[in-house]
Amino acid sequence: MNIWHNNLLLNFTPQQFTDFRKFINDLDFEDRSHPFPDMQDRAVLKTPVDHINFAFTEEEWEDLKDAMDEALYMVKIFDLIG
Repeated sequence: MNIWHNNLLLNFTPQQFTDFRKFINDLDFEDRSHPFPDMQDRAVLKTPVDHINFAFTEEEWEDLKDAMDEALYMVKIFDLIG
């Protein structure tokens, strides 16, 4: 499964996708956000690589969660059809 969001392309197995979606949905933007030099708060999401992190504005954070929910919904539809 692939999630394309702005400049990110994330690739998952179905189980990895489910786990990542749950992980993202369990996080609170306010708990993870920090002010950036452009005066916008961004949630920082660490990756398994220490020097690579993702930073999302609140709108981008919500868009990512919505995109993942839509992808899961489409998988369920394809499972019903297929």
